[in-house]
Amino acid sequence: MKKLILYFLSVVVIAGSTACTDTSERKEDHTQLNSVKKPIITYTNTPSAVPSEPPLMVDGIIPVKLYIPALKILALVDPVSITDDGQMDVPAYTRRVGILSKSSDGVMPGAIGNAVMDGHVDSPTGPAVFYRLKQIKKGDTVIIKNKEGCRIDFSVEAVETYKTSEAPISKIFGPTNESRLNLITCTGTFIRETKEYQKRLVVYTKRKSETKGCTIKNAP
Repeated sequence: MKKLILYFLSVVVIAGSTACTDTSERKEDHTQLNSVKKPIITYTNTPSAVPSEPPLMVDGIIPVKLYIPALKILALVDPVSITDDGQMDVPAYTRRVGILSKSSDGVMPGAIGNAVMDGHVDSPTGPAVFYRLKQIKKGDTVIIKNKEGCRIDFSVEAVETYKTSEAPISKIFGPTNESRLNLITCTGTFIRETKEYQKRLVVYTKRKSETKGCTIKNAP
């Protein structure tokens, strides 16, 4: 069975991976973010627990678009990787969403495991891609598409807000025997002294059984 990557992330991970830093450091679309505090990640290859009757594993899709109809959020998705100093990169554009790439052992939406996407909440000139994410509700649909038009729907199961130090890292990033997608952004009060938001918003979703326009094969 393919090994899953279990990330042991520090407080800095959640802060940096969602760009929860001073908005003066960020730039909008078409301009690279040259100064973003990024998270430090240490990770180890850990085989997932093998149940007596393991569920069928599917190949996920490489997402290029994310759509949340209830919030009218439509965004392009950029792969992000692990940098040379062991950090997970963040979206370069404030109106786009980032996902850890397959080449960096990221879980793709539709596959068994926790796929995790992050996005900016604001920019120097106003709201960013996940500004309205706090308005999402249980039962809302999150739609992922690849470049071939394959669509996978996820249903929101829970919306949680955590103080940075209390975020359940293993729940968000750790292995699971279900196909899940978690969305992360900043929320709460902006602390000028530390130049970051005090809380993290996490949206937990689970893949619906149906797919549309997809050819998803069972993994060996």
